[in-house]
Amino acid sequence: MAKWNWLALGVGVLGASLGGGCSGGDSPGGDSPGSDSVALPNAPAGAGSSRSEGGGATVPAAGSGASGTGTSSGVRGTPASGDCSGLDLSAAQRQFGYVGFDDTWSGINLVEGVDVHDGAVITIEPGSTLVMEADAYVNLDDESTLLARGTAAAPIVICGREPGTAYWSHIEVGGGPDSVLQNLVISGGATRFGLFAYSPARFENVRLIDMGVYASAFAPGSSGLVVEHSLGSPMEIDYPSALVNFPINSRIIGPEPIVLDFATNNRLEADATIYDLGTPYAQSGDLNVVNGATLTIQAGVQIGYSGLDLLGVGLTEPGGLRILGTLESPVVLKGNSERPGAWTGVRLGPNALPDSRLSHVQILHAGNDGSALDTAVAVLLDDVSVDQFGNLGVFIRAPGVAAGSRLKVAAIGRYPLSVDPGALLALPALEQLGDEPLEIRVENGPFSQQGTLPNLGVPYGIYFDLNLVDNASLTIAPGTQFHMSLNTALRVGADGELGTLIVRGTPAAPIVFKGIEATAGYWEGIVLGAGASAQSAVENVEIAHGGDACLTLETAVPVSSANIHDCAGYGILAPAGASASYAANQFAAVPSGNVGELSAPAPEAAAAE
Repeated sequence: MAKWNWLALGVGVLGASLGGGCSGGDSPGGDSPGSDSVALPNAPAGAGSSRSEGGGATVPAAGSGASGTGTSSGVRGTPASGDCSGLDLSAAQRQFGYVGFDDTWSGINLVEGVDVHDGAVITIEPGSTLVMEADAYVNLDDESTLLARGTAAAPIVICGREPGTAYWSHIEVGGGPDSVLQNLVISGGATRFGLFAYSPARFENVRLIDMGVYASAFAPGSSGLVVEHSLGSPMEIDYPSALVNFPINSRIIGPEPIVLDFATNNRLEADATIYDLGTPYAQSGDLNVVNGATLTIQAGVQIGYSGLDLLGVGLTEPGGLRILGTLESPVVLKGNSERPGAWTGVRLGPNALPDSRLSHVQILHAGNDGSALDTAVAVLLDDVSVDQFGNLGVFIRAPGVAAGSRLKVAAIGRYPLSVDPGALLALPALEQLGDEPLEIRVENGPFSQQGTLPNLGVPYGIYFDLNLVDNASLTIAPGTQFHMSLNTALRVGADGELGTLIVRGTPAAPIVFKGIEATAGYWEGIVLGAGASAQSAVENVEIAHGGDACLTLETAVPVSSANIHDCAGYGILAPAGASASYAANQFAAVPSGNVGELSAPAPEAAAAE
């Protein structure tokens, strides 16, 4: 009797090949164990009973398949590798028509078109073979159930009567959650998708050869789905819910990407994982993680996006994102067209879960509508690279990112890296990609925190007035540089606010404030108002290109070792009667004088105060 082997494809993953002189398909992830050989299914006893057209009985199959001598089982093809053309079909049961009652299929079956309805249960016994006629199909409606439970020793084989691809049509599992597909080999179906899984059926060790699968849902406990497709996309997933119980230990191989079509429904409402299945993904439509769910993306995953597609997490509802790339196998999120601005990007909103993290991930070609990476939560950015984007690269909103974050950004586009003032104390370590100089663009808004602004080796670009409010305290690390935009100012303790500014560089690493353009009066200058605290200090600093004064002091703040130059007016405007205490600083190109004095308030104004 002819024997055939069931091959392991990876950990718990299915594969099959014929023994006894017949060769099987390749086995991704593992080699053939060789010793687990079993007999192919024989025709059932009494298979010669008849079925009337449209009835439900059995009639002998017309024709006998391939002719010639063979083994005692009548097997001449290699069903487990996709070729059933050598099977003796003379005693096969024929399956066709509408089935509205429970039925059991066993042995060798010749299938035409079968529509299962009215809650019927179709059971396929272990070791059975379904030989599909040209354009044959099996459809189960929303109330019906398929129980195809093969075993490792006696798998179920579904293949075309003639060899080759796209000989028969498809199997559609549209029934309830009790359907089971276990230890199956299916081959020869439609060129694009030969298996449709609309219901959450449980898949265990199911192998598809030269046909794809279209899935809307999987049942819990699914594992070991192997798709080997040489002609097109091996899989399309049309609802995020199909990611929730996606079969573990699976391999999906094809020349085109796995399609994630979320244009109709883009809400992921339960925890889910996107696995590295050996083939890249292509997403169509947004994916929004909501309802407290967390999306995990495993190392090695590549996802392509187009147009306005985005990955949104915690935008309006709680949701988490855990991208778990490694140095050796980073996660790559990129544009399908591989051009700057090919898709929108990744957005983590204010409702993103606090344990979200992005580890070893490359975000490429994004920035179509907004920033390539936009975060409004203290997420950990662990070796995140953002490159080849459109106008906007990274936007870090308050409260900043988690400690220990590392970010790589290319200095391309209009604004490569933007931050809220409320994020200034919690920024990632930076690495510049490419040769163009990078700066941190500080967006509009007040600063109300207390802490130290880090020197990240990249200048801060101040494009709006930076105002310290609510008794904020800002200490600036030595060596930090500020590029001040037209007519901007750094204000502390002004307009009735309280605040502390400590600008304390070192001789080797002074703190620098200068205009984006090296023009006197390009920006207003630094203003320490009446509300600046006594703890404020200015030491080892360079200030250039300010307006009426590069440094205005409405209260007595110590200033030492300052290099002040190229101002439109004074170097320093000091409180009345205090100019002498600031004269020891270094001044150059200050046409109104090194140090001037603010006018003392009139007596009646002072009394009113």
